[in-house]
Amino acid sequence: TIYLRNVEKQREAEKPDIKKACEEFIEFTDKYSVLPEEMQKFEESISENQIEEYLKEMKAELEKLMISNEDAINLQFQVFKNNLINNNNEVQLVKNQKRTIVIDEYQFDGNQVTVKCYNKLRMTVKSLIGTEEKIENNEFNASEDEIVLQKINGEWKIIYSNLKFNGNTIYYDRSDEVIF
Repeated sequence: TIYLRNVEKQREAEKPDIKKACEEFIEFTDKYSVLPEEMQKFEESISENQIEEYLKEMKAELEKLMISNEDAINLQFQVFKNNLINNNNEVQLVKNQKRTIVIDEYQFDGNQVTVKCYNKLRMTVKSLIGTEEKIENNEFNASEDEIVLQKINGEWKIIYSNLKFNGNTIYYDRSDEVIF
């Protein structure tokens, strides 16, 4: 029982760092689910070089947040890349703000933890109807968000995430297979 109390105390002490890592990852998703403002254009095309540079920047930032596992990074990168492309077709996602409201549960397993959280997502969407731009704001609760982290060299890193990027799309299922 003393051992279990010590483990529980240690886990409680880890929660602020885990929450901080989750918040940083959610900030990353906010930033990279939209193109920079100067690239948000309906009428003009964006050069392949601009897109490639932005994707390179995205992957470099993602690598800082994740474990050093090329497969895990590439899988998560592909999800973000596809999400970014899907958000900039006929309708453009102009702004995305996902904020952690409540961390519902921490499920510890050795040096890993699964965080289940409730988020509220606020999106600003721009669409082109004829020659007129229309801007719409949407807000919804993403209650199924899950982030799995591992402690490496004293720092919590993302292994993978199961996030909602819009009102009805989950890009990962429980088996880590990408769903589109």
